[in-house]
Parts: sequence; C-alpha cells; structure tokens
Amino acid sequence: MPSTRLFQAYSAAAIRAAEQPLIKERERVETDGLMQTAARGLSEVILGEVSAGQRVLLLVGSGGNGGDALYAGSIVAAAGLHTEALAVRGTTHPSATAAYTGTWVTDPQGDYDLIVDGITGLGASCGIDPHIADWLEQYRRAGARVLAVDIPSGLDPDTGQPLGEHVRADITVTFGCLRGVHLTSAYVGQVYVVDIGLRENLAQQESIGTGWQSVQREGIAGPQVFTEGGRGIVGPKVFTLPTPPLIQELEPRAWDHKYSTGVCTIFAGSQDYPGAAVLVCRGAAQATSGMVRYLGPVRELVLATIPEVVTVDGLSHSLVIGPGGCTSGQLEQAISCDIPLLCDAAALGILARSPQLQQQLRARTAVTVLTPHSGEFAAFGVADPQVLANSLLAIIVLKGRKTQLYMPEGSSITSIDAGHSWAATPGSGDVLAGVMGAWLARAHVREDSFHDAIVHAVDICNKAGWIAAQTSGGPAPITANSIATALPQAIAQSCY
Repeated sequence: MPSTRLFQAYSAAAIRAAEQPLIKERERVETDGLMQTAARGLSEVILGEVSAGQRVLLLVGSGGNGGDALYAGSIVAAAGLHTEALAVRGTTHPSATAAYTGTWVTDPQGDYDLIVDGITGLGASCGIDPHIADWLEQYRRAGARVLAVDIPSGLDPDTGQPLGEHVRADITVTFGCLRGVHLTSAYVGQVYVVDIGLRENLAQQESIGTGWQSVQREGIAGPQVFTEGGRGIVGPKVFTLPTPPLIQELEPRAWDHKYSTGVCTIFAGSQDYPGAAVLVCRGAAQATSGMVRYLGPVRELVLATIPEVVTVDGLSHSLVIGPGGCTSGQLEQAISCDIPLLCDAAALGILARSPQLQQQLRARTAVTVLTPHSGEFAAFGVADPQVLANSLLAIIVLKGRKTQLYMPEGSSITSIDAGHSWAATPGSGDVLAGVMGAWLARAHVREDSFHDAIVHAVDICNKAGWIAAQTSGGPAPITANSIATALPQAIAQSCY
C-alpha cells in the first residue's frame, strides 16, 4: 500500500482565512514568503513536465496567481528553460515582477512546449478575454500543454462552473488543499497539491461532512486522500490525486452460493438496440460472483453471448432498467419493486418527462440510483444535481471523466476521476450500469454501504477502460465490449 496523506477540500473563503496568519508569518522571513513557497512547488512540477532548452510561456494576471507564476518562472529560467512572460491585464504583482529574471513579451511568437495559466485564481468572478481563450486553444491544438496555477482561469473555484470563456488545463497545481473545482470540473486535468503549511490553519476552519473523496457543497470541506508523488522533490512536497480505496474482500465466502452474493435483475435492450442488453449483462456477470437475471426482449441474443444469465423471474436483490429501451409501464413496475433500483438511459428520459413517476420514485423505501450523463441530466430541467437528488430522494451518479455522486438530502459530492477519457465510447455506460447493478445487489445482501458500492463500480470500469486501451504501441480507442472484457483484470487490480 502506498503511503497516504489526508487533505481536505475547502471553499475559497475558508482558504483565504487560513492563509492570512501564514502570510504574515512567512513575510517576516522573506518578501512574499508564502507565495515563494508555493512557487517553489510550482516550479518542481514545471521542471517535471519540460526539459532544458524547451520554451515556457507565462500568462500573468494582476493578482497572486500571476505572482506565483513569475516567481516560479525565475526558478525554471535558472534551470535552463527559455521562459517568457505576457502581462495579460497590463499590471502584474509588483515584487514578483521585480524579481522575475526571464523575458517579457507583448506578442508571443513561435512554438511553446508549456503555457502556464496565471491569469486569475480564487478571486475569479468572470471569464477570461475571449481572444486569449481562442489564442490559447490554438496553441493547445498545436501541441502545447497548459498548466493552470491554482485553478484554470475562468472557472468558479467552489463549484467548477464556467464563468464565461475559460482555460482548459492539462495540469493544475494548487496549494495546501483542494478547492471544489478540482473535484467537479473536467477542465483541471491532472491535479497536483503543493504542501505550503496550510493544514494546521485549515483544521481550524469549519469542516462538515465525512467520507472518502468528498467535498462539502457549502463549506467545500471533507476528507480527501492523496498518494505521495515520489518525484524526489526538494522543498515543498507535491501530492497527486489518488485512486479509490482497494476492495478488501470480493472472493465468495466459504458458505456463499449463487443467491447469497447478490442477484441482479436486468431489463435492457430492444429490437433497435439489442447490444445494450448484452453489454449490461456482461458487466453484471463479471462484476461479482452473484447471479444475473435477464427479463428483457432479446433473450436469445443475451443467452447466446452469456449463457450464465438466467432468463426466468425469481429472487432478486437489485434491478437495472433502461439501457437500450423501456416503456413507462415497465418503469412504473420497476419503481414498485422494493429492492435497489438503477435507472439509466431510456428510463431517465421517461422519468424526466413524468411528474407522476417522479412522485412514485420519491415514495420508494429502497434505494434508487439515477445514472445520467450531462445531456440526460439536463432533461430534468435543474442546474444542480444535488437539487435533483434531494427532490427525487435518489442517488445521482453524474457520469463523465470525473464521475460525481450526490446523495439524497446530502451536502457532499463524491468525485471519482478516471485519470483518462478512453471510456468515452458508445455503450460504456451500459457496462457501468451492469457493474453497478451487481454491486448494488451485493451491498443489499451484505448490508454494506450503497455509496461505497457505487464508488467501487465506477472505479472498476475506469480501470477496465484504461486496460482495454493498452496496445503494444500505446493506448488507443476502444469499444464498450473491450471494456467488459477487461473487467476481471480491473477487479484484480482493485483487490488486495
């Protein structure tokens, strides 16, 4: 097991409050002491991303993030990198500007290997200049990598929502702890946290909510585990985002049998989308040792592909409905079942259009899980997934590169970063629905946490996507079927 350190994600207001005494303390040691500590950590990441002789461009705003970039720019320039700085807003941080030893430019020209976004930080209240955004995207398409200081400029630091035009970063280096944006936005890329000594002060800020990798929506606070980077860093240590906790036990117990490890029933597929049924059943069959029942309309195809599936009704501990199609009547019948229910794809569309079914969903006593992607979520007509979770008394799993879990009547987000985007392929959500359905059944019979069951299901599919993408020449596009094939290896990697 790797060594771990505990970090917490906080709101911008809490971070500012924690920084104030530390700023005064460090100022007695050196000018901009805390900023220079952050810059040393930032420079370590920059030096790990580019080689001597390569070109770095700093986009410098007027605030502290621009100062961080300038101080770090001097360090990497001394290490042999060709470092240029562009004052995006005319004015820059005075003392960091005076200390900067690289080159200033007003019209950047040529190729850059790394562009450092130091335009705005926690004080962001609007997007960035559209011309800068367009220019930056042109460089990204030409091969330049973008590193954001603290947060990508133009994103809300607490919610991750775009405030207008914004930076799309490949890497984000933040300081002391996570902000909400790091758990919710796909635009932060790989996140590094530089330890600048904030933890003791942050511990004095209000922290509400517990659980692995969670972030409090109001106070943006909750435990967050990081594994140490191991980059041989001298000075401020840098920590990277973790993978979810390992599964401690998945092998059936000596007394287990096909019913005791959780039976998952699946209603999926249609004459138009028969493959969805196969993918869901493959995911469920390979996720745990429990039984899988299939009660949909393409029985022969499913049996021809997965003969282990049972196609008669009977005992069940979870129900998955919607991938590939269903009717409102079938969904209504599923909602009436007193077992964990997962609604995906077609079931979500029907539910979004039916206040009556939504009311019936709220009345359920068993757990309900809705698994929309961003488009399916938009059909419900609410801006915040937590509002939907509270309204429907359902767990919302908002799928994406960073899949987010919202618990009903809860206040925290659980964010799971896949670390790659190869699973963005048709049918991958069907595989996930099957894996999650099987894990919900397992949690039901073992009286385990449904939250943790969902986390493990998402993590297993994320790992399977990465495994499926591997070729002798490097990662390459995959199919959902290849993700299903990779599930056993992914599960093995998730266990002790």
